[in-house]
Amino acid sequence: FDPELRRRDPRWNAYIEGSIAFPSDDDPVLEVVLFDTTPFVEKYLNQAGAKPGDKNKHAFAEQRKRGATPADPASWRRDLQASLDRLDRRLFAAKERGVRWLVVMGHNAIRDTGDHGDDPSLVALL
Repeated sequence: FDPELRRRDPRWNAYIEGSIAFPSDDDPVLEVVLFDTTPFVEKYLNQAGAKPGDKNKHAFAEQRKRGATPADPASWRRDLQASLDRLDRRLFAAKERGVRWLVVMGHNAIRDTGDHGDDPSLVALL
């Protein structure tokens, strides 16, 4: 995430992947597992920025750090599979800890009854 956001507001804190347990890790009743859905959405791979007129492509900075790029489909597939594997491990760990309620949250909706509708690439993959 852009460090400028943190400079403007020190409360800015975003975790792309991970989980948050409520009320605590020691006594989890609810766990929210955060999952980065954006790399799975096909329309972002060749789309310009998030807003009309943006000249910057989606950066996929975290994926680039891991050596994955949409220009190299094999590296991209490996990175997507690694993301799914990390999600599976987090879900299994939550189950092992006895979490009663488990919510998986991503930026993009898999199923959506609103204006956007279902995301076919996410429905197929997840």
